[in-house]
Parts: sequence; C-alpha cells; structure tokens
Amino acid sequence: DTGQVATPRYVVLDHYAVDTTRDTIASVLRRCRCRPVFANGGGRIYEVMELAGPDGGDWKLTTIDPTDETYESGFHEGSSFGRWAGEASSMQLGGNAFDLAVIGVTAPNNSAMTNAGEPNRLQVSLGECKLGEFALADGRNDLIIENRCPKDAGTELRFQANGRIRPGVIADTRELSWMMLGIELQ
Repeated sequence: DTGQVATPRYVVLDHYAVDTTRDTIASVLRRCRCRPVFANGGGRIYEVMELAGPDGGDWKLTTIDPTDETYESGFHEGSSFGRWAGEASSMQLGGNAFDLAVIGVTAPNNSAMTNAGEPNRLQVSLGECKLGEFALADGRNDLIIENRCPKDAGTELRFQANGRIRPGVIADTRELSWMMLGIELQ
C-alpha cells in the first residue's frame, strides 16, 4: 500500500520500542510521512499521513542519537543510552531544517536539583528564536516541538535548563542538568 491514507492510521510505539530500537523506528518512519501526535515517557503515537514503497518516500526525516557529533557546548560525552547536558547547551543542526521535532530527554529527580521545589524546566530555541519552554517530569520526557521560527533563525539548537544536580548528591562532579536521549527532525 502506498500513497495518501484515506482512513486514519497510526503507528504506536511503547517506551521499550522507543528506547531500544531506534534504528528500526527510523526505518519505519522513513517509509511513511508520519506526524507525531503524542509523546511521553510511556511511548509515542504518530499519525500516518502517507505511505511510501520499499525505497522510502521523499519526505525528510533526520534522527540524531546521543553518540552523534553534532552536540557541542554544554554537552558531555554520550553513550548509546544518552548524553548528559549542563544548564546551557547547544548543537549545530547543519542543513537540517525542520518543521517538527520530537526530542527525548530525561530529567533527574527534582529533589536533587538546585531548583528543588520548582518544576524542572527546559527552554528550547533555534538561534535567538524561542521554540518553547517545557516543564519536565522526573524521568523520561518526550517533547513535540513545532518550528515556527523564520527561515533565517539559524541552525543552532539551544537548550537552557533552570537548574542542575546539586553538588554532593552524586559522585559525578560535572554540571549535570538533564540527559538527551535523541532527536527526530521532520
């Protein structure tokens, strides 16, 4: 089956699939123009807008995992599981313009943070253009972000958290605020 989808169809992924089968998910999403409609720590739901043949479609999808080299200022060395970030961090998207992004992050337990008592928050910007500010629950969070910035906003994706893990709470002495789990750009 290829082409426009007449009856609403959805791809539903539980948190296990999202966390452990990133390559498989990217392969599936390249075969459909799928719009994210729901994402949280429990999983994701994408509405299937159009299906492609076995060679994929002509729509854009870029996935950035925690080991990618695009992470810059404020990010620490990554692993296949995630990449810790400080309060202020950024990355270059290069030519990866996007309309929608799904960003997976993990927030530490709020009681361990310098901002304990107020919710963990993460502001995301494209250059100087603010994409959104998000309250983060303890644990996994998946953010769906629509890019409403002008085309000349730039290619630097910036993150600003409102706190970090208090010194002495864990043995790691780096400034740690949140963990990047991965990004999908459409």
